[in-house]
Amino acid sequence: MERKVGQGIDISPDGGSIVLSYSNNGATGIYEYDLGKSTLIKLTTPVKGIHIRPKYSPDMNSILFLEYPDKNFESCNLVVLNLKNKTSESIIKGKKNLTDALFSRDGNSILFICAESIGKVPNGNDLYSVDRKTKKIQQITHLNSYSFADLVPVNDTMILAQVHGMGSINLLTGKFKPIKVQNDTLSNVEGLFSPIDLKDSVLFYYAPYQIYCYNFKKKINKLMFEWPGHGHFYSIRLDSSKTKMVFTESDKLYLFDFAKAVVKDLKIN
Repeated sequence: MERKVGQGIDISPDGGSIVLSYSNNGATGIYEYDLGKSTLIKLTTPVKGIHIRPKYSPDMNSILFLEYPDKNFESCNLVVLNLKNKTSESIIKGKKNLTDALFSRDGNSILFICAESIGKVPNGNDLYSVDRKTKKIQQITHLNSYSFADLVPVNDTMILAQVHGMGSINLLTGKFKPIKVQNDTLSNVEGLFSPIDLKDSVLFYYAPYQIYCYNFKKKINKLMFEWPGHGHFYSIRLDSSKTKMVFTESDKLYLFDFAKAVVKDLKIN
């Protein structure tokens, strides 16, 4: 029986649980892992296709995820699942090339990345928002970018993203501003840096095989974690206290405790 972590994970704001896309014997649905009890609970079961990229709402009452009804990936639904009564609602149906999404800070709308065209290689990516009640969609950026990923909420008017390198997006103006850090040892691959989180002028970001934090006020770059054997990180998420980090690597799920500097294999496979 094949079991492995799928595309996308998120840690709850209180750091108590993880929601993840998980493939169990070929069926890829959404599961929740309780860090205190070490239990894995199935939340969704796709009839066909897959469910990926889950995210918690700020109040932890709901999650969103992307549903691809067919495995040709040419049509996508943006779904919100109420964790209390287990009812689900499709906020967007049949959208082509919708690749990532997250709740706004107040939870009333959802930000998502979408490209207007689809082919072997996605292009024309931009950021949009959709109101959860009215379902009205509004385009925020006009970047038409080949690369657009790793949405990170910062405050009511700004998010971070990876658009050919790290940067911030003003949600009111749609302007993208590149973020530069002083990392002399990896300056040749700065275009591969991706944001993880930003708080009090301290940026958490990852580069190939490594995770750093950069203090903009002190202009100090600190290596937080380097994966032994130079494995690639995927789907890195921090809790709101910035004391716990979860990430995937080679189809496994790990928890990193910053205070203890210990990495734990959660062994869900």
